[in-house]
Amino acid sequence: IDLNDLGRILRTTYQQYAYIGIKKTGAKLIIEIATQEVPDVTKQNDNTPGDIIAKYDAYIEGIETKKGAVVVMTSQSVKKGSLLISGNVNYKINPSDLTKLVRAEGLILGRVAEYKEYEIKKETYKSGPWKENYIYDYSSNVKKYYELNLFGRIIKTKNNILSNGYKRKTELLNLFKLINIHKVEEYEEVKLLITYDEKNALSYAKSKIYLDFNLSKISTKEYVESIELIKKVEYDDAYSFIFLVKYLRNIGEFKKYD
Repeated sequence: IDLNDLGRILRTTYQQYAYIGIKKTGAKLIIEIATQEVPDVTKQNDNTPGDIIAKYDAYIEGIETKKGAVVVMTSQSVKKGSLLISGNVNYKINPSDLTKLVRAEGLILGRVAEYKEYEIKKETYKSGPWKENYIYDYSSNVKKYYELNLFGRIIKTKNNILSNGYKRKTELLNLFKLINIHKVEEYEEVKLLITYDEKNALSYAKSKIYLDFNLSKISTKEYVESIELIKKVEYDDAYSFIFLVKYLRNIGEFKKYD
């Protein structure tokens, strides 16, 4: 198979990765994988008081708390909506005493099982033109340069930087946060026409489970334990898959006081 075709198949099948590149060096096939960089959206300065409640039915495996009163314990099952960490510091002593309220913070790890359904479009011929399923991908056309941040002013070593695409930065030097040097790699965004048979559609659906999970995880202790295909249906223009997915994941979500 042509290396470009192989790269396209991998990139369109395993979309939990930002980029997959392939090159051949002698007898070796080298595959480069760039993971998705999830932005930190934590509001460090948000002191709005509130609780952490369960967003899933789960079995608690671990508890790490920073602020608030923990009202659950490990080896305990909880229902969605259950109180996990109270923002009322006096909750265990006197729940009606609201004189000391904080923004509850912590990590509650629990085993979760849930059903996930994905519909993957396919290209078909049906008494008319071919239906096109486009995605945006990143090509092997990578621009590499260095970026110098000098007292808050950014200086780049190349001006012909891509207008769109995926950017990856690697810090090479940091002097007291006054002088920073980063190596930057930018991958060009391209438009691809893809088709899925049942096998590739199934792999793509599983990759979306990992992608959705990775975008929501907040700790390296979280992971997908298993993915079991429960049901599959083929339509004229799509495949539908229902999975039973088991995780060890953060089960808490913040809920401010009314």
